[in-house]
Amino acid sequence: MPSGRARRTWLPGRPGRSGADGWTLSYDHSGSQKLTDGWNGTWSQSGSEVTVKNAGGNGSIAAGGAVTTGAQFSYSDTNTAPAAFAVNGKACMGAYQPPIAVLTAAEAGAVLSVGDAVPLAAAAAAADGAEVSKVEFYDDTTLLGTDTTSPYTFDAEGLTAGGHSVYARAYDSLGASAESPPAGITVTAGPAVLATPAQLGAEQGESSALEVSLPTAPDSPVTVKVARSAGNSGLGVTGGTSLTFTSSNWSTPQKVTVSADGSGTGAATFAVTAPGHSKSEATVTQLAEAKEYDARFLDLYGKLTGDWAKFNGAWEIMETYMIPTHADQPTNSFYDASPTLPSNYAAKSGDAEAKATAEGLLDGMWTHYQDDAGVAVPETRADYNRFDDPVYVPDGWTGAMPSGDTVDNGSTFLSIRSFYKDDPNWSKVQAYLDGGAAPVFTYHRFWAQTDVALALGAYADLLE
Repeated sequence: MPSGRARRTWLPGRPGRSGADGWTLSYDHSGSQKLTDGWNGTWSQSGSEVTVKNAGGNGSIAAGGAVTTGAQFSYSDTNTAPAAFAVNGKACMGAYQPPIAVLTAAEAGAVLSVGDAVPLAAAAAAADGAEVSKVEFYDDTTLLGTDTTSPYTFDAEGLTAGGHSVYARAYDSLGASAESPPAGITVTAGPAVLATPAQLGAEQGESSALEVSLPTAPDSPVTVKVARSAGNSGLGVTGGTSLTFTSSNWSTPQKVTVSADGSGTGAATFAVTAPGHSKSEATVTQLAEAKEYDARFLDLYGKLTGDWAKFNGAWEIMETYMIPTHADQPTNSFYDASPTLPSNYAAKSGDAEAKATAEGLLDGMWTHYQDDAGVAVPETRADYNRFDDPVYVPDGWTGAMPSGDTVDNGSTFLSIRSFYKDDPNWSKVQAYLDGGAAPVFTYHRFWAQTDVALALGAYADLLE
């Protein structure tokens, strides 16, 4: 017969709403396990029943708190884990779930003016019989306000001009909390003009395009001017130098064409201005004609972020720590950690086949799957037939989602996520659920776009 030693460690779980002052954990083993020693508690065994009482220093558990205890066992057959536990005679119902919070306002990307109240709103729900006690609204680490009743809202005032990251934090009646994903918003010193992307490239003899719009409807027509304000004189506006926005077209982006001459390199700043509005700026970098992959990298990175601040120094860091060959490992006496070493890797290796393969992959993606939003492949989503799948809810149990959707034993995946129907492309999914063809969508997932952008940049830096 096999023999061995088993180690058991448990988190006794959530006590009642008022916490626990002294605890006893109990369970039954189904095999031949025999207790040998334990810690963080007083362990004992009678037949198959195992009991653990709190130690002197861990008997008090606050509401929402936890204690860890463990033991070792010997056994001579299978080491089957126990299936049920009880604390102070009450069956454990599973791990305690914290509340959830969803920020429903402000919308990510919203642009507001200094002095305007920023309307914030959140939906929140608690689990395990708890109740939502309050929702706090934050700007980064600064508490803006609190609401204790649903719907949870707060009008934030006094936000300074600049970028802000706002989010909600929900608390339940057991003391647990959880944060919503943040939303990035911009507060301007007054009415503003928007230009995207903030960074892009233009090859020698070629052109690139900016898009300009207003964040709010103007009371009267607004004339926006675009011109080079500093930097490389080989770059200039060749289309869209003057744009007019009204109360009917203010949110529709208008294109501005920036062209590069046939020689020279370097960056130029283009100012986008309008009377009574805060200006925007865009940086365009002129690239040598052969730097096609650099241009692609700049284009895609601008679509992803519009902000180079977090990318500054990235190549230097990569070149410092990337080691190209075994011979150049730090254990060798001639190891050279200078930033120039990895950037010369392609020339040193002379691997033409590797270069051709990389170029073919990048060219194939860019030629066949590049669009205004990035690089992505159309997907046929036959799996969307599961929107109507039932969700198991025990008979007699009812509740509500943060959105207000009813939860009961007749719920489906879609019925408790009715907000999907607000998507502009929902009709394609509905047609599929009604018996039509599977819908086809092109998703520009952020992580995938980042991978493509970095691949283009790496090729340009190392091989182009």
